[in-house]
Amino acid sequence: MKFLPKALSCAAMALFLATPGFALKQVECPPLSAIQSHANFVQAQRAFDNMWAMNANAFKSNGNDWNVILGVDLPGVSTPQQALEAGTAFYKNHVTLSEPSQAREERGYQICIYFQGEKSFVVAVNPPLLIEGQLNSIRKFMK
Repeated sequence: MKFLPKALSCAAMALFLATPGFALKQVECPPLSAIQSHANFVQAQRAFDNMWAMNANAFKSNGNDWNVILGVDLPGVSTPQQALEAGTAFYKNHVTLSEPSQAREERGYQICIYFQGEKSFVVAVNPPLLIEGQLNSIRKFMK
């Protein structure tokens, strides 16, 4: 269970290095229903080894922009399309989301944790990580 905190810390550091430093006001995490309805993954990228990161399109909750990110270990998967298919199946069959306590600020991003497995997680991130360059920085986020 130490995987996610280490992953979040590394990702936050990578994001901090790529963005100007500033403190965000504490925001409310999106409700569980928003995560469930917006977890339609549209992009996948290998983060490291067998670990893949998948992101969903941005959505608004309480006036803030968010997106859902799934990180999951997928041995044997070699293409983004395979990862999207396998990751979506993993999400539907093995993930039970729970309400987060509150958003964590990590180097200019608000992160809400909805699921934490042995080698997988589901988080909401504000501001969204959508463009390839930002999602690419999740590589350090997940190690």
